[in-house]
Amino acid sequence: MKKLLFGLCCIAIIFESCNGCKENNGVIMWPVPVPVGTDSSYVLPAGSLPSLQPHNVLIEEFSGQACSNCPGGHTTLDGIEASHPGRVNIVTMYFKGQPQAIPPSGAIYDFRNDTAYSITQLIYSDLAGLPSSGVDRIGSSRTFLGASSWAGPITSQLTPPVPDSINLGISSSYNTLTGIATITDTVTYLYNVYGHQNVSIYVVEDSLIDKQEFPTTINPAYLFMDVFQAMVNSAPMGNPVLDSMVSKPQGQVYWRKYTFNPSTTRIVNPRHCRVVAFINNQGTGGDYRVLQSVQCKLVP
Repeated sequence: MKKLLFGLCCIAIIFESCNGCKENNGVIMWPVPVPVGTDSSYVLPAGSLPSLQPHNVLIEEFSGQACSNCPGGHTTLDGIEASHPGRVNIVTMYFKGQPQAIPPSGAIYDFRNDTAYSITQLIYSDLAGLPSSGVDRIGSSRTFLGASSWAGPITSQLTPPVPDSINLGISSSYNTLTGIATITDTVTYLYNVYGHQNVSIYVVEDSLIDKQEFPTTINPAYLFMDVFQAMVNSAPMGNPVLDSMVSKPQGQVYWRKYTFNPSTTRIVNPRHCRVVAFINNQGTGGDYRVLQSVQCKLVP
């Protein structure tokens, strides 16, 4: 009986490292074994640095269920994402204090999120209206109002003017018996880097059906995708990476493990969720630029 229970527990815990688009989860192979623990750092042996990842663009979209132009904005992002598979990570935020984010009468869900509001106040205090998007948190004015202005900044960030110096890995395992996910991020510095960075881990949910306002009508069965539902680590700025080390040498690796219980959040179906992780500058001098972003499924 003990052997049977042990086997069932092993089957229940599914692990897969993943990175990339919504449907394609490629395995990230690290040159040395990931250390055991909840928080660890080490330096790679000389000559064992991994190849530099291509830069993936983080899109923080601001939308509303009562915003008639917002569905068209999300369609624009879907088209850009389809043109660059695995390179664009979309997070759609609904926040309190924005009238167009109030759900229509009779809606099932209220996607407005206090953490999303905190993020807008810290990073996007210049947010002027909906739909808007932040692209890798770049520039002194970090939001671009209206879908027609998004393609240029997104495309330019696919080959950023400042070359990447950091690789980022994210993985999630899920215990079907407890309903708890274990999420691990790995940061690898490929060159000497000076300054402070933070890692943020978002959970977004797809395939939610509810009311959405359009220019001439309300669609009672609109398909919502990329909906920001929770942060796995500290809101709204994430967790510092080796904050005691201003200078990170080439080959420095930082690894951290989190546990996450979807049942304590607004999440409807964990199997429809993805984890979006990104590393960005900590904000010195107003610099919150995203250095890399990746994603994987919450439940592999």
